[in-house]
Amino acid sequence: MSKWDGGILLKRLFTLFLFVISVSAIPAAAGPVNVTLKGASGVAQGGVIVAPYYLSINGGPKIPVVCDDYTHGVYTGESWTATINTFSTLASTRFGLGAFQQYAEAAWLVTQILAQPSQDGNLNFAIWALFAPTQTKANTKGWTAGAQNWYKAAFAWFGSHCSKVTDTCSEINLANYAIITPTSSGLKSPQEYIVMTPEPATIALFGTGLLLLALLSRKLLQIHTVTTAAH
Repeated sequence: MSKWDGGILLKRLFTLFLFVISVSAIPAAAGPVNVTLKGASGVAQGGVIVAPYYLSINGGPKIPVVCDDYTHGVYTGESWTATINTFSTLASTRFGLGAFQQYAEAAWLVTQILAQPSQDGNLNFAIWALFAPTQTKANTKGWTAGAQNWYKAAFAWFGSHCSKVTDTCSEINLANYAIITPTSSGLKSPQEYIVMTPEPATIALFGTGLLLLALLSRKLLQIHTVTTAAH
């Protein structure tokens, strides 16, 4: 082996760190913001582009987000006005306060996209089915067995970890999610997106861990180089 595999791991962790830093740039809900779609993953399932999508808010860096809105559309370069909502302001979201369960399940599915990016198509279709089941399931090529399994898993997760009475969940912190909702409505309105926003302490901890791993990677690479040269 001519190259230490830890270098690949380090690259992946650095990519994740860039994700953490970018989403930390999402402003607090303090009024309307300007949103621009900068691009998408380029991967399609059932003829539909799936997560991640990339938004810029108020001209800031690209932020990877997940679309929860199957019945609307946007195009790359399109800009619109939106509000940044949280689980404490669900009344201002596209699907409203009565959709707490759907938004909570979507938040859990977003965490699965981050953990299992190879499943992003099935996971995104599962999220879409939470809010628009009829339209989503009509796309038989996109509504795969995998998407159906994730949809069922989200329902089971909610039943085990959440309460409809108090609108709360365990295992994940719903306060760490933002919902980017267009201020306009109607058929021609842009899509709504959901994203996980890490806490400042999480960013600092992740950055420290990445630095330590980089130092360890450099040390192990030096050892590997010396050992290879000796042979």
